[in-house]
Amino acid sequence: MSKSSPSPLTDVFSSIQSSRTTYGVVPFENSTYGTVLFTLDLLLDRSCQYPDLLVCGELYLPVHHCLVGRPSRSPPSKTTAIENPGINSIKKIYSHPAAFGQCEHFLSHHLPGVEKHEVSSTSKATEIVVAECSPTLPISSPSSTNQRTKSAAISSKLAAELHNLSILAEGIQDRDDNSTR
Repeated sequence: MSKSSPSPLTDVFSSIQSSRTTYGVVPFENSTYGTVLFTLDLLLDRSCQYPDLLVCGELYLPVHHCLVGRPSRSPPSKTTAIENPGINSIKKIYSHPAAFGQCEHFLSHHLPGVEKHEVSSTSKATEIVVAECSPTLPISSPSSTNQRTKSAAISSKLAAELHNLSILAEGIQDRDDNSTR
């Protein structure tokens, strides 16, 4: 797996410390993937960068992942990988490492051997796929028309809708009760 820049969690902590933001929401633990170590490291604040940061509450959010790709010409619909033969053309997938971990069963059964690229967030993964799917790329570009059908992201249904991507498979997380605190 290739890796990209560090987690945007640092931005949340810095924004609160500098008073640009009053509150922030960060993942602490996932029911499938376990503790979010980067958040714990930031909370420990060994370098004293965030002395004014306080935890004031917690909530549990259900996490449902989708495989998203090619720009849609119609509203996204619920589908499974078996019903969508288009996933057979996928050569690489972008997502956050935790999302890959939460979707291992789906990936190993439906997309074995596909190149995985770790990025800082599932939102960033969606943005990368949108850029690779851009019809303004020159045909001679490495991310040309041929590439447009070959990359996908593990992200949320909302991210797919916001970026006008198709939902290639929905509910691909290993557990239906997947949640993050």
